[in-house]
Amino acid sequence: MPNEIKLYGVIGEDCRASDIKSQLDAMDQSQPLVVRIHSEGGVVTDGLALYDAFKAYAGPKRAIIESAAFSIASHIAMAFDDVQITENGYLMIHNPHMEVAGDNAAHTQAAEVLTMLKASMVTAYTGKTGKSEQEITSVMNAETWINAKTALANGYVNSIAPARNAPMLAVAKVKNMPQGVLRSLCGEPSEAGDKREPTKGKSMSESQTPVAASISEIEAAFPRAKAEFVLKCVKRQLPMASVLSEALAAMDEENQSLKAQLAKAMEPPVEPPADPSAMEVEVEDDEMMAKAKAMDDEEVAAKAKARSGVKPIAKSARSAPSASVQWNNAIDSCLPKCGGNKVRAVSMANKNNPGLRQAMLTEANS
Repeated sequence: MPNEIKLYGVIGEDCRASDIKSQLDAMDQSQPLVVRIHSEGGVVTDGLALYDAFKAYAGPKRAIIESAAFSIASHIAMAFDDVQITENGYLMIHNPHMEVAGDNAAHTQAAEVLTMLKASMVTAYTGKTGKSEQEITSVMNAETWINAKTALANGYVNSIAPARNAPMLAVAKVKNMPQGVLRSLCGEPSEAGDKREPTKGKSMSESQTPVAASISEIEAAFPRAKAEFVLKCVKRQLPMASVLSEALAAMDEENQSLKAQLAKAMEPPVEPPADPSAMEVEVEDDEMMAKAKAMDDEEVAAKAKARSGVKPIAKSARSAPSASVQWNNAIDSCLPKCGGNKVRAVSMANKNNPGLRQAMLTEANS
């Protein structure tokens, strides 16, 4: 019975080079080796290490691409003497990618590393297919999707095997996967000939109508999304790429709304325009209060003369404060309520004491 290894999932995560090498070390390498591949790709360095490890295997070795060998997974398959692919399978070949953060020196160094990695991958593809470096470089630059028939015709594989009865969908999250590729991986038959072959990578919108995202997919991708948002996306039958755009737009709209509310809260309170009639009252009241004060001074002087035995000039006795005193007291009591604004205090005093202002004016003019 041949030795067997399964490369299912993400290279470097689900399939680590160190683990696979340990399996190889424990095997009798005089026996045939079968490696089953169903992978969307993954970490380039792990993929290169696996390529070298399989390339160095002493016994006969065969790779079986069970539906998908994308990105670095397709490079790993090139290490085998015999490569099979299922009839609904695909290869995807493109340049190595790397996320870089830092200054210009860091980006320059990353570009140099990517150039070296690409050179290693070009060597593997040319060694298997017999194509020129220029041909392989063009294929990699274009991010090319290759179906089983094209892969066989161009030397990437040696034979085509029957499709799996239950194709796996672990690669459904690969970016820019043409819908024809996705349907093929699901085992759907092609229409009127083989129309599944996109020889060049296309976006979802450039191929077939994108598949609408389900409620569970949206909730899994956006766990904090409101029920209204999820329902709106489902009703509009949006694919996941459009759901992401909608989510970003909704977040931006919410942020703009919050900024507007914050800016409004930080604005100083607007003072109401001054009431012209109240200003006239204030002018008149200043004059009247001056007269009232003079009258109060006369009254005080009269009381002082009375205490000194000097008979004051006959004047009607008052049992209550004068109207001017009451008016001044009314204004003083309203000032705290009006924040010290005298115009508002005069207006409030006039409103709270009907007739008092007129009595004060009559008294002052008498």
